[in-house]
Amino acid sequence: MSVLDANIKTSKCEKQFFQTLPEQVDALCAFLLKSHFHKDISILDVGSGKGRIKEGLICNGFNNVKTNDLYFDSDFKGDFLKYDFNEVTEFNLVVSNPPYLSRDKQKYQFIDKALEISVNAIFLFPLQMLNYIYFCENYLDTNKYRGRLTLYPKVILNSEGKLIQGGNTGYGWFWFSRDRYGEKFEEFVDTRKYRK
Repeated sequence: MSVLDANIKTSKCEKQFFQTLPEQVDALCAFLLKSHFHKDISILDVGSGKGRIKEGLICNGFNNVKTNDLYFDSDFKGDFLKYDFNEVTEFNLVVSNPPYLSRDKQKYQFIDKALEISVNAIFLFPLQMLNYIYFCENYLDTNKYRGRLTLYPKVILNSEGKLIQGGNTGYGWFWFSRDRYGEKFEEFVDTRKYRK
């Protein structure tokens, strides 16, 4: 789940910044290794912020990781949806904890853009995405959707900046692919085993 970093400034760009929890990154890395993603694949971390996903990937042996962010320093600085990646060799995987903006269509634009520049895309989304008809008709019911890692328990950031169990929204890593093979899957991951 993305939670607001309690130590950030209050500028416009910083208000939109949500950190990915370390245990969510660890669950993603464990999944990639278990799913036989080669460690030398080319990965783009979109909306990389301060680089938590990239750090986790590198710590797990994935060394060809590039970043894209609108506000923070990155390899490809700029708006992901408008960025021209034509000069770049295609990526093998795009990963992201994308912005959760009020414009729902933007979530789908992130998926589509990622699949233009990569064969695979894995995004951290709220589980309520499964309730949206547009998502079901255009992704879940198509060959673009491979499956998801549903993360539990739900956690929230309390007023003192500490994580506590609870909350209304669950999250999962959703995997999309241009060339899906096999059955769709759902795996449940207890993120408590990754907490330090």
